Amino acid sequence: MTLRTSELSPRYITCNIRRGLTSKLDEITQILLANNVVVAVLVETWLHGGIHDDLIRIPGYFAFRKDRDDGRGSGGILVYVRNGLPFHAQPQLDKVDLEVLWLLYKRPLVPREVWHILVGAVYHPPSAQMHGC
Repeated sequence: MTLRTSELSPRYITCNIRRGLTSKLDEITQILLANNVVVAVLVETWLHGGIHDDLIRIPGYFAFRKDRDDGRGSGGILVYVRNGLPFHAQPQLDKVDLEVLWLLYKRPLVPREVWHILVGAVYHPPSAQMHGC
């Protein structure tokens, strides 16, 4: 079986959606579907526990989310992944002081050189301190 490049490294986008996902969901849906996006990393979603998953659902995609739960109103990460693909959250890699969401992509049939792809979605707020730079 020969794999196409798109199967080894899925089409993805990253975007800072600033000021919230819910008000831009229709536009984001159109972008994902029109461009055949497999993975969409969105930061500054402004999601919180009071916003149910049903309100951010995009047909054909699964949402992995990491809301900011410390009372601040901005921030947050959401990764949309096309349904049926082997992406798995990696919460053991989370750090309390970082806004990051890790996903492991385990394609069943890949060349031996590529066993897994680790996707890291990071939101670095403008006010964050730069340590060690």
